[in-house]
Amino acid sequence: YFILFNLVIYFITILLFIIGLFINSNTSNKKNNISGVSVIICVKNGESSIYNLITDLKKQIFENDCEFIIVDDMSIDNTKNIILENISGLSNFKYVTSDLGDNNLSYKKRALDAGIKVSKYEYLLFTDVDCRLPKTWINSMMENYENNIDFIIGCSIITNPKTLVSYFQMIDFSMLMISAYSTSKLGLTLASTGQNQSYKKQLFTSIGGFKKIKKLLQGDDSIFLN
Repeated sequence: YFILFNLVIYFITILLFIIGLFINSNTSNKKNNISGVSVIICVKNGESSIYNLITDLKKQIFENDCEFIIVDDMSIDNTKNIILENISGLSNFKYVTSDLGDNNLSYKKRALDAGIKVSKYEYLLFTDVDCRLPKTWINSMMENYENNIDFIIGCSIITNPKTLVSYFQMIDFSMLMISAYSTSKLGLTLASTGQNQSYKKQLFTSIGGFKKIKKLLQGDDSIFLN
């Protein structure tokens, strides 16, 4: 009976995911007036990928103002030097360290808090240092802000898997993205990913930031969303 019960729950969940994929979302077509976007990336020992990320950020096509805040989370490699060398003279890039964040927070949440503190725009956009970004990334996320929307769940995919394990990771992550998409359309939002998400600063401050989940190791995406 226990196995049968779990199978029923499993198939009901799969059915809900499938139904969610085919629901047409009601859109208001009333776009928010986005004056600017603060893109925040936390980096810890990212010397192998930070150059690619900065290159992608420089290529972004967005009609409004945007700033790029790179938060160094106590890196002990050459991350800091690479960042400073590649953003030198660029007024829309900021280098900050995670010690500016709330002392009651730890790990990535403290670094994110530091970036949000120095951000100057209401719309916040997040990704990770090992991600590659198409030049239309910012625009593709910001165009989803309509009336009364405060949180955008972005898509993220794993490409070019080279090992059997990475193939399974790609499938697992794709399933996460499908479930996030379908449950959101059902109004039962379950998941997000810190690799590609956006929310308003007012939303962040109104619930006290990461205060309620400060003791958790992770939680800056799906748990914070919920």
